[in-house]
Amino acid sequence: MSQVAECESQKQDNGHLEVEGDYEKLLRDYECQGKELTEMRRTMDELKRENRLKGGECQDALKSLQELLNELILKSMHVGSLGNIRVFCRCGPLKPEQVTASVLVTIDFESAKDGELTVMSNGLPRKTFKFDAVFGPQANQADVFEDTASFASSILDGYKVCVFAYEQTGTRKTFTMEGTEEDRGVNFRTLEQVFRMIKEREKLFRYDVSAGNKASCNARAICSTNANEHSSRSHCIHCVMVKGENLLNGECTRNKL
Repeated sequence: MSQVAECESQKQDNGHLEVEGDYEKLLRDYECQGKELTEMRRTMDELKRENRLKGGECQDALKSLQELLNELILKSMHVGSLGNIRVFCRCGPLKPEQVTASVLVTIDFESAKDGELTVMSNGLPRKTFKFDAVFGPQANQADVFEDTASFASSILDGYKVCVFAYEQTGTRKTFTMEGTEEDRGVNFRTLEQVFRMIKEREKLFRYDVSAGNKASCNARAICSTNANEHSSRSHCIHCVMVKGENLLNGECTRNKL
């Protein structure tokens, strides 16, 4: 009887050991699953956070595209109403010798705000010219550039643009186009506007900009004119090439100013 009891006791002990082993295994499995669940929750939170960030970036990109579309629509309406060619007139102040000479022919600037310029002789209107804009002697470089600023976006949008000043020597064409280091002209201000817009569009477009100058002069190096007896008869051309790539659809453009 004692041997049978001892055997039964050993079986019970073995059973307890097996139960304890199973319990410990289940406990380890539970702890592992708890760690995996915690890691999955952390991963899920990171994915949600990334999704919110991506959603915000998509919203920003959509907003930028909508603003660009509205800008293009307004520009197309503006171009359609004014045409592809604009003619501006800038009138400089009288020179001292012109003031002392008591010039009889004058310009009436009263209607200049409507783009009209009237030539007066002996106090009477002789001829009226019509322009897209007229800048009087009091207009500064910023005023002149304001009406040409939209050309900068036209270059980036895929249009070829040409801006030039035409008149006899001595009428401040170079000052209007190039200006001085302290008071920049149309050329420099347009380039500044181009690079400013490139920075604003850097999430949607990639641009490559290159520039060059070309000077030309005819056989007569110096020739007298009514406005300047030391006319050089030289011309300077600034050319800016812009290559653009739409980062959303891969569309590429090549434009020139």
